[in-house]
Amino acid sequence: MKSRLAETLRSLATRVLGAERLRAVSRTLSPVTDRVADRRDRFREWRRHRPVAGGVVMILGAVVIGYMPTVIALQRVTLSGGRASFGMLCAVLVGVSGIGAVTRPVRSTLFGVAGSVCSLLSLVGTLGGFLVGTMLGVVGGSLCVAWTDEEQRDRTEDGLPTDEVAQ
Repeated sequence: MKSRLAETLRSLATRVLGAERLRAVSRTLSPVTDRVADRRDRFREWRRHRPVAGGVVMILGAVVIGYMPTVIALQRVTLSGGRASFGMLCAVLVGVSGIGAVTRPVRSTLFGVAGSVCSLLSLVGTLGGFLVGTMLGVVGGSLCVAWTDEEQRDRTEDGLPTDEVAQ
């Protein structure tokens, strides 16, 4: 599918630009496409060793959780007991947990548990972003807890920990 599309685009460009001009444009753009491909490959390698999905979902949950206290503060509605500030604190902690899970993959389990707990605590503050933020935070935390590095997974044949394989 990809090669057919590339072939079709190449033939269309040849008709529009002409063969000589297309070669000249290709030579001009070659260093740019090489740099883009190199950066994409480096990003893939970086991402392969981190719980990016769990961290991003937790950050989205933090945004949703933090939305409600922000709206309440902007409308100057006062909740008793400082619930809006508690909800904002929970949102910040869930966001920091998501960022921490991505930047420190060794501690992804700790950050996943902390993010899930803070997401659940946000229910007390401001309904956890109408429950959507809580669900995103808990799912992101679960993804971070369940994440294992690819190299660690590849060490065993069946995906079992090495002590279970030995038995």
